[in-house]
Amino acid sequence: MHSVRDRKSPWDEKALCDLAASFQAAVADVLVDKSVAALKKLNRRSLVITGGVAANSGLRKRAEESAKKHGFSLYIPPLASCTDNAAMIAYAGAKLLQTKNSSTIAAVAYSQSPLNRLGK
Repeated sequence: MHSVRDRKSPWDEKALCDLAASFQAAVADVLVDKSVAALKKLNRRSLVITGGVAANSGLRKRAEESAKKHGFSLYIPPLASCTDNAAMIAYAGAKLLQTKNSSTIAAVAYSQSPLNRLGK
């Protein structure tokens, strides 16, 4: 944060890319290191990474390297299944609106497109 705030010269594309890559690596390191520490503390041998964060290639690579090094099983869904929940909810709502269906707060949630449930 200080390097961004205190930078005197304009950011060129390379500097921005370097900053983003450094931030990504730092976050992946922290997430994986804390996960490994939790596995050890809880005496577990498997780690699952899911959700939108599991789409990050840097995190995937770092987790795979750590799994080999520390000997735990790593489970990460295929990239297409690593979506942001907010985006999934918005997509589901949009599809319901397209079919002119409406629902209440008591509506049942599904992990797949509502159109699959409607046979469309």
